[in-house]
Amino acid sequence: MPREMFPMTIIDPESGEIRMRRSHPMINNFNQCIICVCRCNMDIKFIWSGTDAKALVYYCTDYITKTNLSFHDTFSLVQKAVGPNDNINITENSIDKARKLVLRCYNSLASQQELSGVQVSTYLMDYGDHYTSHGFANIFLIAIERYLQNKLDQNKAALSASSTSTQVANTNPIDIVEDEEEDNIAAMAEHFSIEQSTDEQKLVLVNLRIDYQFRSPALESVCLYEFVSHFHRRSFTDKDRHSVDHPSTNTDDVRAVPGRPHQEIYTFMTEHPQASTHGIIKHLKPVVPVLVGP
Repeated sequence: MPREMFPMTIIDPESGEIRMRRSHPMINNFNQCIICVCRCNMDIKFIWSGTDAKALVYYCTDYITKTNLSFHDTFSLVQKAVGPNDNINITENSIDKARKLVLRCYNSLASQQELSGVQVSTYLMDYGDHYTSHGFANIFLIAIERYLQNKLDQNKAALSASSTSTQVANTNPIDIVEDEEEDNIAAMAEHFSIEQSTDEQKLVLVNLRIDYQFRSPALESVCLYEFVSHFHRRSFTDKDRHSVDHPSTNTDDVRAVPGRPHQEIYTFMTEHPQASTHGIIKHLKPVVPVLVGP
């Protein structure tokens, strides 16, 4: 709607209200510097008093937390979904009836939900639905602890078996079966990725624990947390392989190369299932490790 124009900024002596200069009734308030930089529409408002600040906070909070559907619209849609259905099967059990009821309610609510063009295009283009200032990487700590505990128990059993032969003779076969079952449970709890090995006809299981266990000897002093934060596994390109086979000792040559900054490259031990095709690359920007577990 048209707004009242003022040739200059004044203070109303009766109400004490500050009236900003306005030369056109249909133009919103704007800041010349901000609008030149952002190059978009704006409606800026200076917060003069505490009353304006409270009103603005209430407006922003109400706008952000508003629901797509009001309560009475939601209840009307649910009532429509719960209404009598002529195709009710009397032989269905209560679980199937409850599942279909929830599904009908969800479809009724979802059909009335408003979606913006940005949301639809983001979903169709498979883009992310959020932005973060840092990258994150999971560490399944419980699986790694179980693996270490199993290895420790195996070493203890081997030492005790080699120290005396009587312990081997008195070993209960039931205990061996229980140990094997515990190893199987621990192996199932550990998360693996199925990837291609050095042989194109074979697939191997790899995960973070294997990468850290068979890391380069140059990274022996790096703990697991720092390893996840600064390094990651990646398939080697021809350029990466050349950098490993012919490392450059001159820092000036590295800085003179245009493009992306130079990344540190390390190889895996030969015991790693992907030692000849993959390597360890240092992140340009460290990620934040997230400890996953109970």
